[in-house]
Amino acid sequence: MTTINNLEIMASLQKAQENKSTIAQSVPQQKYKAKLLPGNYIAVLTNAVYEKNQPSKFGINNRVKATYEVINNGETHELIVQYWESPADSSLYTRHLSILLGRDSRDGFTLNELIGSVVEIEVVHNETEKGVYANIENITPVDIKEFQTGMTI
Repeated sequence: MTTINNLEIMASLQKAQENKSTIAQSVPQQKYKAKLLPGNYIAVLTNAVYEKNQPSKFGINNRVKATYEVINNGETHELIVQYWESPADSSLYTRHLSILLGRDSRDGFTLNELIGSVVEIEVVHNETEKGVYANIENITPVDIKEFQTGMTI
C-alpha cells in the first residue's frame, strides 16, 4: 500500500482549485436529435418483442416493441416504436398493429405476424425537453409486388 501524507493531498487540492478558477468552460446539455426528417418513407418491420409488466407513465403495462428499418435515399435507419397495450380505438397499439395485421390487434396475435411487414410510414417530429424524436403518425401496408414495377414515394 502506498503512503500518502496530508501535505501532498492538500497541494493537489490547491492545484485543482486554481484550475477551477481559470476554467470557465461548461459542457452544453446534450439533446436527442431525430435522424429522420418529417415525411413519408418505406419501412420494413424487422423485429418485434413482447415485454410484460413494464413501467410506464400510467403505471405497469405490457408493450410490443417494434423495430422498423426505414429506407431513405439508399440508407437505412432504425426506428423503434413502443406499442403499449390499450383497448382504446385511438391508441397506437390498436391503430397501427390492427393495420399491420389486417384485423383487430386486441383479439391477439403472434409477433411473427408483424415481422416482415412492408409499410409506408408518415414520420412526424415530437419535441420534448430531452430533444426531438421521430414518431410514426400514420402507417399504410405496401404490397411488395408494387416494388417489382418500380414504386416511387
